[in-house]
Amino acid sequence: MGSHLVEPGAVLADRFVVEDLIAEEGASNSWRAHDKILARSVVLQILPTAAPQAAEMLRAAKQASRVADPRLLQVLDAVDDGELSYVVREWAAGQSLNVMLAEGPLSARRSAWLVSEVAAAMCIAHVTGLSHRRLAPDTVVVTTSSGVKVVGLGTFAALRDTQADDIAGEVHDTRDLGRLLYSCLTARWPGSAIAGLPAAPSHHGRLLRPRQVRAGVPRSLDAVCDRILSDSSRYGAQITTAAEVRDELIQILAAEGFPTGVGTIAATAAPDSGAQLPIDPPPALLPRAAGPPPG
Repeated sequence: MGSHLVEPGAVLADRFVVEDLIAEEGASNSWRAHDKILARSVVLQILPTAAPQAAEMLRAAKQASRVADPRLLQVLDAVDDGELSYVVREWAAGQSLNVMLAEGPLSARRSAWLVSEVAAAMCIAHVTGLSHRRLAPDTVVVTTSSGVKVVGLGTFAALRDTQADDIAGEVHDTRDLGRLLYSCLTARWPGSAIAGLPAAPSHHGRLLRPRQVRAGVPRSLDAVCDRILSDSSRYGAQITTAAEVRDELIQILAAEGFPTGVGTIAATAAPDSGAQLPIDPPPALLPRAAGPPPG
């Protein structure tokens, strides 16, 4: 099978025809495949059954399949065939956030909307006991129907050595929401470079705030970033939950004329003209969507 677990043309379960490699995460490979029975494309995340994370990946995938939120990439099945363990997920067209940010930062409104949608999805996940632990621009997709999808809930955490991470999953995700907002506003990633984005600048070991990196970032969004990412924010108490992130961003959007409440923002167009979505995006872990963003 060469250097990968499967190769294009391989057929799993006499049903899924492997087509294109789309991502590698640790020991796992993710492939676009064709479901012969239902005549549709799907995503297969594959791991050797003998891998120490395989059983946990399948367990997490089965748990994630019970989380009902349209902003989460849907798990369709989790299979152990004795040699390979794999998760079957939905596929649809869209663009990974890291590809969008390679063209530059998003508008302030679009940034707030997008991260509020991811935060709302994480609120639902956290209630079920699941966390992501690797929210980043390459695990967030803006679909061609202009919604948001989060890729890899549960399974990315299963593939990580979380025993070596003493930060609780919900707290980890909240910090990553702050990093996502920062990256949307600046096209830079707080910490080391990731997913093709350069590292955000710091001064004397302290991360520069978005307003210090890019002119024109609204003070309200600068404050949300700082309250998530700084242990001693100049703007007030630290934000420590996804629900707080969601609520703060919804309040900011409402002040701009958007309706409040999860699920209503995505259904309302905005007068702002943010980054334009591509018509023909390249392959990624690409899902269907939950509603149009502002811009």
